[in-house]
Amino acid sequence: ATLALLQAAAAADRYHRVVSFFGVYDFTWLGGLPATLMRRLLLRSADPAVWARHSPLHRCDMPAPLLLVHGTADTLVPVDHARRLHAARADKGLPVELLEFPGIPHGFLNDATLPEARLAADAAIAFLHR
Repeated sequence: ATLALLQAAAAADRYHRVVSFFGVYDFTWLGGLPATLMRRLLLRSADPAVWARHSPLHRCDMPAPLLLVHGTADTLVPVDHARRLHAARADKGLPVELLEFPGIPHGFLNDATLPEARLAADAAIAFLHR
């Protein structure tokens, strides 16, 4: 989700709408092994200023409408990542929607038995077809 959102921001004129599922949107605000690997492999820097400058939170000014989908029980990427990106885009007047699934963990779209996975997929398809 993170890389796709950065790509969409870099080529904003090529996208009509964008959907992002449980992504990392601020490289400065994430702990643990995933954050360490992302910063080392993607950003190749130990400088928090570089992390901030390259985070989707600070680079996602694309005009295309954006749908963020996140579970509130995500322990890998806290839902506050999506909330902060939603707030930042809304403050700039950019079209953004946030769809939260209470009590649902990271990667829930991978479990087709979860009703929330179907709801999220349906919401994303409906959003893209608007």
